[in-house]
Amino acid sequence: MEERHGWELASYPQRVIAFLLDVALFGLPLLILIFLPIVLERVLAALPGLLLFIGYLIWWLLVLGRAQTPGKQIVGIQVVMDTGEPLGWGYMFLREFVIKGLLGGFLSSFAGIYFVVDHIWPLFDDDRQAIHDKMVNTLVVKKL
Repeated sequence: MEERHGWELASYPQRVIAFLLDVALFGLPLLILIFLPIVLERVLAALPGLLLFIGYLIWWLLVLGRAQTPGKQIVGIQVVMDTGEPLGWGYMFLREFVIKGLLGGFLSSFAGIYFVVDHIWPLFDDDRQAIHDKMVNTLVVKKL
């Protein structure tokens, strides 16, 4: 059990499971939203996917205030500053949307390896930080 500033660091499997849950919870409604109307050739067919997508977005926005994504909430982990201080909604939004989403997506479009390296980095890092964690000085820890 590794600790930093009184927090127990989240394990790599916990981080991976939370990531996969976030992908599934976001991706499934998005796939329904995109492909169901194509398959059924009707706009109303997209309604279930649209409602699921909106629901996920609302959930995502609400739990960011707890320094979590929906996947992290389910797994029981959260993000804190590398000083041990709690993370606020705005900084979590910066980490998740701007750094991981926009910047990570941009870097992956030019160097597709970035996404892979970012997600395996915690395996080799003493603080189990991904590259995006290092950019914003955060740690992923087990929720108390």
